[in-house]
Amino acid sequence: MKIYIINIDNDAQNITNTLNNIGISNFELVDLYQVVNVNEFFESQNKEVFNKYYDRDISYSELNNVITHQNIYKKIIDNNENAIILENNIEFLNNNILDEVAHASIPFDFNVIFLNDMVNNNDWYRSPLITADSKFINNHKCIKIKLWNNLYGSVVFNQIHWWRAYSYIISPQGAKKALESNYPVSNVVDGWFHLNIGDSVYKFETPLFSQH
Repeated sequence: MKIYIINIDNDAQNITNTLNNIGISNFELVDLYQVVNVNEFFESQNKEVFNKYYDRDISYSELNNVITHQNIYKKIIDNNENAIILENNIEFLNNNILDEVAHASIPFDFNVIFLNDMVNNNDWYRSPLITADSKFINNHKCIKIKLWNNLYGSVVFNQIHWWRAYSYIISPQGAKKALESNYPVSNVVDGWFHLNIGDSVYKFETPLFSQH
């Protein structure tokens, strides 16, 4: 399975060295997209919808990140193969499992499989996300995430939002759903609660990554 590494801060030496040491060579460094002018900035986004979601304008850095992920989605769709997407500023937690996963075929249908644990730093978040449904990649359990909404103030958040977008496996059909539901850009890249990625979403029981 190919790994795409998004070079967020132009410092990819650590992650590439780690992958090479694990024995993973099928990876591609992807530089962060740079919006080149003001016209492109506004033409690339759906400002009205973004404002509805977030009550503010999207930033240049957020838009660059979204477009970078979307360009990778297009490659995944064209190649018609599952792929792993990593941002370079991550911390490796389970290298042996990553090696197995990178060389494995996934024996079940899915759209997205998160490789990191949930970001949970909100006092209002208390309820479980997971379901009893689980699948396996080799002997490693992937737990299906329960999609539901939680009311926070005047905004309804689907709690899958808190999984972020710095380490995940995405299938061609998942890439197509994520691309079509956010083109032109109306949402940040990790705003999964607004992306129509369907119900086939899982997380690794044992997280493989965290982020600095």
